[in-house]
Amino acid sequence: MFLFTAFQNMAALQSSLNPSDGIGVYTLAIIYATIILSCFFLPTLIIKLLKVKMSLVVCQLMYTLYIAAQFYPKWGTLIPASIFLGLGAAPMWSAKCTYLSQMGTYAAKKKGINSEVLINRFFGIFFCMFQTWGIWGNIVTVTVLTQSGDPTPDNLIKEKCGANYVVNSDGADSGDGPEKSKIYLLAGIYLAFALIGPFLIFLFLDPLSRYGEDERTEQKGKSGVQLLFATFSHFLNNKYQNIDNAAYNLEWIGARLVWSQFYRCVHYLPYRY
Repeated sequence: MFLFTAFQNMAALQSSLNPSDGIGVYTLAIIYATIILSCFFLPTLIIKLLKVKMSLVVCQLMYTLYIAAQFYPKWGTLIPASIFLGLGAAPMWSAKCTYLSQMGTYAAKKKGINSEVLINRFFGIFFCMFQTWGIWGNIVTVTVLTQSGDPTPDNLIKEKCGANYVVNSDGADSGDGPEKSKIYLLAGIYLAFALIGPFLIFLFLDPLSRYGEDERTEQKGKSGVQLLFATFSHFLNNKYQNIDNAAYNLEWIGARLVWSQFYRCVHYLPYRY
């Protein structure tokens, strides 16, 4: 929750905070392209090397590099930070899923119930907390970036936002973005949020070795390459999974369009015109 309050909200603001040459938009493309490559090869390797708990800690710290780069947003800082974030994302999510699944299986054996029930419950609790990043992040963003003075006239909002919203050819908002002091304050707050997450995990999360991690790793599983082919096979042969993927992508495309054309446009009018 702490980490993604920082990352998701900072990522959502990239085209406004770093509009010069479209650098903010390009960094997001690099992040997700690197995540795809990371998914293919790194999760199994990193989790075997670091174990689940330390994989979570180290990979979350890789996210903080991207937040820290906002203090000096240049190609030489944001691009390497984006690559590091992308490389750490897949092992982090895999470690999270491994931890919740193993804990659900362990607890189910203790209670003598179906493990799927507890695993689903644990994932539900996790994503219930996780999805609150939008609440806390928007509170922080609006508090820091809200302009003082007279409100933006309604006629200007109708003229520039919604269906009339226009971005530059590179996908970035027009204008120079908010003042540097506000960007630094926002980046500082989100950097603190991003550091709290791995700090709490390191201090308070029980190592999975207490709940059967060593026994699980002793079992011979699929290699990274085998998992890669199994993933592609599942993707190509499971039509229900493809429908779910399409629905998820359409949902995010719609959400981003609404965010850009309505909320962000109205909020950033004082900076853009």
